[in-house]
Amino acid sequence: MVPEPLNLNRRPRLTEINPAGIPFGTSPSFYLFSANHQDPRSRFHWIAAHPTRWIFLYPTHIETESGILPVRHPSDIRHFLKSVWQVPPSHSPWLSGWFFLLGYELSWYLQETNLQPPALPDDHCLGVLMQPGTLLRSPSSNPDWTGHLAHSSIQVPADHPLPTNPGVLSGSTGLSYADYESAIRRILSHIRDGQTYEVNFCYPVHLTGLKESDQILFNRLVTTAGSSFTAYVNLGNRSILSGSPERFFSLSDNQITVQPMKGTRKRLSDPVLDRKLRQELKASEKDRAENLMIVDLMRNDLGRICRAGSVQTTGLFEIESYPTVHQMISTVSGTVEPSVTFYDILSALFPPGSMTGAPKRKTMELIHDLEAWPRGFYSGILGYWDGCSEAETSVLIRCMDRQGEKATIQVGGGIVADSKPEEEYGETLIKLKSTLNALGAGSDAIHGIGPGWVENLR
Repeated sequence: MVPEPLNLNRRPRLTEINPAGIPFGTSPSFYLFSANHQDPRSRFHWIAAHPTRWIFLYPTHIETESGILPVRHPSDIRHFLKSVWQVPPSHSPWLSGWFFLLGYELSWYLQETNLQPPALPDDHCLGVLMQPGTLLRSPSSNPDWTGHLAHSSIQVPADHPLPTNPGVLSGSTGLSYADYESAIRRILSHIRDGQTYEVNFCYPVHLTGLKESDQILFNRLVTTAGSSFTAYVNLGNRSILSGSPERFFSLSDNQITVQPMKGTRKRLSDPVLDRKLRQELKASEKDRAENLMIVDLMRNDLGRICRAGSVQTTGLFEIESYPTVHQMISTVSGTVEPSVTFYDILSALFPPGSMTGAPKRKTMELIHDLEAWPRGFYSGILGYWDGCSEAETSVLIRCMDRQGEKATIQVGGGIVADSKPEEEYGETLIKLKSTLNALGAGSDAIHGIGPGWVENLR
């Protein structure tokens, strides 16, 4: 049974003021915060709350504001999302816009193939969609808004600075280095056999003893990540905090842009050595090859929805620097066909190629065999579509999935033919560092990281 389409006909209040009217703990709510004021992509801060429509997607059912719908076949989820997003654009922004959080495993349900989605618990959330009743927007350069999010919303007096080492936080990796090395060698074997060219392999880090409020963590994340796509999603008994630096896709009128990120080096306090690492990344043949594979994949994905001949690589192997890492990024743009719906865009592009590898579908099957845990929201996407002509989405990396005093961070990286397990493992720890910084935690809080690797977290 395919659920009936939702009646999307109510426009939220769009207010260009600071968000004092929405308490930080409002649930459900989305905070999208552009913390890098030097980045031209950092245009607006958004807060969406007080939903008039909401959807929670699970393997066995769909929860909406009007009731629960059974999922009798995986295709029911695909047909339901088509009823929501395979619609003509509205004539005015936010008449039918959505904020959304889509988990990696949802991608299995969007494909019109005979492949069955992986077995998941009934309560595994595949995605959250919210049509806001209240929508707050401010230019990212607005000092009043920035000041409110950084200070007022967490209600910490100026003469009481945030703690830098709160409570007793402990954690463990979900994979020993020996098991990580074994998985990488299996991937290298698959590459030699011609089954794949690149695999993005990930593993979890589980944390306990998390005492601080989401507000304090988000404040610290904004400060330490320096990202254009910092985000916080409050789902009541669960929250997602993301310091992602990676745009998935941006849509403006009929122009779409993707910016895959592949290639990482850590930042150093010595400016000379730091600049040397940046130049090393820029010149790295391995990182360029890894990046180019995903660029080619994204060009192919865009070719499914864009006008013939319009897909162009407008930036290649550019280096962006963040507080803890240098990243290699490329940019691909195209002109979307007039008949293409927002659902068509998502089904063509999702999940992000930078988080799978290439070729996408076969590599996802390999990942399913290699990773003994669901990714959940990690390596999924977060963003909004205004229901008209604008959308902005980010890839959920450098993020934390929190439930009470427990949280999970996942990290990973792209494996190619000349990858070395020890180098790839070290890179995952560099990525882990940025999220640990938001927690005020050090490497000694995480068990399972051998002494020889701790330096990567400093």
